[in-house]
Amino acid sequence: MPDRTTDELRQQFGTISRISLVLGAAGSLAALFWGLKAVCGVWAGLFMCLTGLAMIQTWAVRGTFTKMSGFKSYAGRYIFYGLVIAACLWLGVPVLSLVAGIALQKAALVIYPLLGKEDVDGPRYD
Repeated sequence: MPDRTTDELRQQFGTISRISLVLGAAGSLAALFWGLKAVCGVWAGLFMCLTGLAMIQTWAVRGTFTKMSGFKSYAGRYIFYGLVIAACLWLGVPVLSLVAGIALQKAALVIYPLLGKEDVDGPRYD
């Protein structure tokens, strides 16, 4: 039987992903003004952060919390971010569009609890 916490994390990730995609669509429409590379930058930043969030979720679900596992998870995530950013720079993607995609995904993290699905202290059980 699946753990209740695991199911809650998956539901949260799904909702946050949907909010991120909606914000990403709006951001990419605005980025069209600066060209296709700017649109690609918005989506690259957004998906980079969603992948990082999935890495955090995977680590949290595993439940093996040691200093070394935390360090490896943290370091691996930031190495991944560095590789994505380096690839975008190499391809000529505007840095501000990448930052915009990152900001849109972070905005989804702020919007999620405002939808009333969560209290500050955790999920609501009505």
